[in-house]
Formats: sequence, structure tokens, C-alpha cells
Amino acid sequence: MTRKQRLAALIAALSSPGDHGLTVLANRLKRSPAQVRLDIDDLLVAGYPIETAPDASWRMVRLSALPSLTVTEEELNALRLAVNRVPGSEAASLARLLDRAIPDYFPGIDLDNLTTDIPGMAMKACAPFLPILRRAIRLQCWIQVHYQDADGSLTDRRLHPLGLERWSHSWALVAWCTLRHDFRTFRLDRIASLTVTDEIAPHRLGRDLATFAALHRQRDD
Repeated sequence: MTRKQRLAALIAALSSPGDHGLTVLANRLKRSPAQVRLDIDDLLVAGYPIETAPDASWRMVRLSALPSLTVTEEELNALRLAVNRVPGSEAASLARLLDRAIPDYFPGIDLDNLTTDIPGMAMKACAPFLPILRRAIRLQCWIQVHYQDADGSLTDRRLHPLGLERWSHSWALVAWCTLRHDFRTFRLDRIASLTVTDEIAPHRLGRDLATFAALHRQRDD
């Protein structure tokens, strides 16, 4: 049982008529009393309307005002993106319905700050490389890429991947390039192929992400 399913089962138990003691809840949910108590504490912290009786029992109140347990911020973001793709005046109506569906006290959700950009072809082309590069950066492995530059020329590059940058319509890899003997940025949508090697790139002074950032700050000044 997932945590979401476990909490949903506890909410259902607390929502039934009467007060519910710890032992009764533990037997009903087939969990230890200590685990049930921790889940109750989590629901209290999240703002669920649980009342505690003097005899250390609990019950749920104001059932119509319960915050959602099944919608995450990422899921809301996906809904907002889908609504923004609806043509005409219906989009505004659907957006208002979405806003009304979320209680004011829903923790961590700010509908005004959800992204509204629709990924273009370049961003979609970047997606397959992102998890591979994040892993290579974490492990500090050398990578080999077949790369197409802005003029359409293809070159093979051996790179020490340092970090990823989100550009307006694409992602870019910051890396030390052995072909240029310098820092370079590579648009992920221009990578024709990518191979992660088993060779670990040694740490060298002046070839890290902090140095790259410092050099770019100087250029910006």
C-alpha cells in the first residue's frame, strides 16, 4: 500500500460516525498503533480537520472542506497547460473552474505561478538526453557526442559534462570540450547521438562549473 492509499484509508476510517481510538484504528487498518499515530500527526500538520477527544480518540469533521489527497502540484500544472491549449473563450471558463476546484488553503499550490509555456519541437528533442546527462554529471563520466553546430557541421566531441542550463526554447549542456580545450555550451536538440563512457573525468582546477560561472559573470560585467 502506498502512502497515499494508506492516508486515504485512514481518512475514510476517521470519517465514519463516532470517535475512533488508536487500537480500533490500528486493527481496522492492519497497522501498528505507532504507525497510525504518525499518520494522524501527518494529517494534522497538513490541515485536515481532525478533532481529538479527551479519551485519546479522534474523528474527522467538516468533510465537505477536505483538501484534495489525489492531486499534486505537477498534476495541476499539467491541467493548466492543457487548459491553455483550448482555443477560444472556453479556455478562460475552464481556467476559472480549475481555480475554484482548489481550496484556498491547499498547501504548496500557487496557480498564479504555474508555468504556461507549451514545449516546442526543440524542447521535445532535448527530453531524452536530460536523464542521461544528469546521471553523467552526477557520476562525472566523460561522454562522447556527435554534435551539429549552428552552421549544420557535424563533429565528434569528447566532453566532461558539468551542468545543464534551461534556455528559452531549449536545454544546453555546459561542458569542458577536449576539441576546443575550453568551456563550451551544447544545445541538447542539436545532439545527434550521445554515449556515456565508463571513464571518470579527473577534477582539475579551473575546469569546473564554478570557474565557468565566474568567467561568464566577468563577461557580463
